[in-house]
Amino acid sequence: MKQSTVQLRTNDDLLDVVDAQGTSLLEGCFGGLQLSSGVALSMEFMPRVCQVADEAVTIIAGGDEILPRLILHARQIRPGMVEATLAVENTTQTPLRVERLDVLASKKGYRQIPTDKLFLYSNGWQTFSPAALRVPFDTVDPWLQPPLFTPLPTSSLDTGRHLSWVTLLQADDTPSLLAGFASARDYLGMLHVQRSSQGHQLTASNYVEGLTVEPGATLQSEPLVLMWGVADHELLDAYGAHVGQVMQARIPERPPTGWSNWLYYFATASEQDILENTAIIQEKDLPLEYIQVDDCYQTLFGDWLSINDKFPNGMRSVADAIKAAGRKPGIWLSPFMADARSRVVAEHPEWFLHDASGHLIDVNRFGDTYWAAPNYGLDVTHPEAMAWLRTVLTTLCEEWGYEYIKTDFLYAGAIQAVRYDAACTSVQAYRKGLAAIREIAGDRIVLGCGAPFLCSVGLVDTMRIGPDLSWEADLPGAIQPKKYALPFSRVPLMSMLGHQWMNRNLWINDADYVRVRQQKINLDWPQTRALTALIALGGGSMYDSDKLADLEPEGYELLNRLVPVANVRVRPVGERQNKPSRLLAAVDRLDGSWYIGSQFNWSEAILQGAFEPQAWELPAGEYHVYDLLHERYVGLHASYELGELAQYNAHLFSACLTTDRPQVIATKGHLLGPAGDVAAVSWENNELHVELTAGRRTQTVVYVHVPEGYTVTGLEGGTKQVLADDIVAIAVTGTQCALQFA
Repeated sequence: MKQSTVQLRTNDDLLDVVDAQGTSLLEGCFGGLQLSSGVALSMEFMPRVCQVADEAVTIIAGGDEILPRLILHARQIRPGMVEATLAVENTTQTPLRVERLDVLASKKGYRQIPTDKLFLYSNGWQTFSPAALRVPFDTVDPWLQPPLFTPLPTSSLDTGRHLSWVTLLQADDTPSLLAGFASARDYLGMLHVQRSSQGHQLTASNYVEGLTVEPGATLQSEPLVLMWGVADHELLDAYGAHVGQVMQARIPERPPTGWSNWLYYFATASEQDILENTAIIQEKDLPLEYIQVDDCYQTLFGDWLSINDKFPNGMRSVADAIKAAGRKPGIWLSPFMADARSRVVAEHPEWFLHDASGHLIDVNRFGDTYWAAPNYGLDVTHPEAMAWLRTVLTTLCEEWGYEYIKTDFLYAGAIQAVRYDAACTSVQAYRKGLAAIREIAGDRIVLGCGAPFLCSVGLVDTMRIGPDLSWEADLPGAIQPKKYALPFSRVPLMSMLGHQWMNRNLWINDADYVRVRQQKINLDWPQTRALTALIALGGGSMYDSDKLADLEPEGYELLNRLVPVANVRVRPVGERQNKPSRLLAAVDRLDGSWYIGSQFNWSEAILQGAFEPQAWELPAGEYHVYDLLHERYVGLHASYELGELAQYNAHLFSACLTTDRPQVIATKGHLLGPAGDVAAVSWENNELHVELTAGRRTQTVVYVHVPEGYTVTGLEGGTKQVLADDIVAIAVTGTQCALQFA
């Protein structure tokens, strides 16, 4: 046995990954490949040698005129994190057509956990794919149908679980192992978990889709990372930070805010509807920076420059009107997908993706009644198709003047298919098309939607992380969608939680639109507030989709309480396998710290909400509790009954662990309290200084606890109200305030 570090060692010239205590996490790891002919080569059954360095292990197999050389290289990045790559050198005299690289495989899997005790985190291939924080291995998900929700053909999904980009291998009373690809510039990355007599088999694969490796040439995999040693949400966050660095993520300085027609008008919106809402935004000075025209202006998907008669003055006129109102115009399109009835398909069918038989591929799910006709994916490797795409984007950006580009159904350009350039993989083609959009858009915000996650990093600014977010279909008496229809809140809720790690690591997340109306919606006001709170807790883009002229005063007030978007990272506490009912975010602002908690009721029965630190995975102690929805200070409690919750209602509160010095315990203003109100708190020389966040739209009141032994002797930047012997409320008059104590 040879050992390089406490994390890597070899046994029989195969790789073992071990933790700091010497416990094997993955045993007998090897690499391999599958040729397009169906022939599989595995290092396990090839002559091999091992090279050991201080923090790396290299295993070399084959390398003669008969067998290509396979090189598995593993290195320690830091304690609890290992990177592995596989290279294939064609030492034969014959070109090799490679279908798949198995970068790392272990027949025993993670700690040899049997499949009946194994759980998995499911990230999903693209925006609309189901996500899950923790599901049993044996769970069969009927939504996983190609090409919409998974990139692999049905024949590849017959056994085991097949997870895109990254997964967590989980078990009760066992720390999790993360396995995920650190980049996706060239190849699709999949994690395959299958039954094994020794636990389960884990295989991390890159799909290279028949690329030819000429004699003397080398094929290199994307890097795979393995991580362990901390909680699941910390593993995912660290993984996201690493991917963002490797893929050079674009992260806007602040999440965008705006308005869109989609979840009120849908495709019926007209030029008049857009301009009427623009006028309301200007009149009331609503905190909405962008006004985005969604699916409603074009004659058909694909004919993006052919405008229907609902927009008689054209799209340049709409953009100009939005700019004149002091806002930035945005526009939607699906650049890689076109309707079979469109002019572009009729005139240029050769521009679209087809199968080996020459038939155009319908990129939507079989039987989905949303679509009146098939839709086809654009082949951006065709020079004429790429020129057409560039003309469309240049027109939208330069001629029409739109400053925010929502790109939808992007997966249509990333499916496995026959392309004009046969040497281009689906990921390479997708990134080629998206890079062209990025180049033309320049510094404009580009939102990806329906987009394959990892291969979009570095090319989009914001990303929809789940399907349209709606709770109406889950309410009693609602008509449930058919199996082939798009899922409703079942997936979007888990998508928001399952993809929280992406926010501000890969891009700014976009959970979907908020709706703050009380008419033309099958939710009562408490349910609407709960859904709004859930989206706010995501910490991503904040877009409204209402008929603004019909909003009640409470709706306008709630909109103003949502900005600026709070920089929070929420995580589930307690139950994680089903819909988590408790969500928690830690907020630290120098010398100020709070927790933002929310408890949701997903059942039909009345639920009694409670704040008990242990149940919320918080330290024991006394906490200052503030009800954020009802804007009232509750008091100092070691535990507290939050009250009854009806179905799809929520409690939302802040909690601050008490100390023996003056402290900011809560704020009134932003929906998420200090997470949105406070930029910094400092305590020095008996002075408590509070700096508020720029861009607030509500009066901010700062609640301060004055413990025994302290007296307020001075105040700058606000007016004081004494609420109790030890609690004062400061109505801040500017952007900061300071209290002096003796």
